[in-house]
Amino acid sequence: MDTLLLEYKLKSKGIDTARLLKEMGWSEGTRQTRCIRGENWRLDEAKTLLSLGFTWAELGQIFLGKDYQV
Repeated sequence: MDTLLLEYKLKSKGIDTARLLKEMGWSEGTRQTRCIRGENWRLDEAKTLLSLGFTWAELGQIFLGKDYQV
């Protein structure tokens, strides 16, 4: 998982930490596990990113690698 790309995309979409925590229903510890260490993502959480404006292509690049294409 490309955690730096995720961070960049969140910032470029204007999604700050407080909004991400609220939308995902996460604690700060869970955010660190998911976003900083790139661990234990669930499908429903990825779907929430879609509702926040991410595209399938962006999710593919973040979770599957830069060579991913839809």
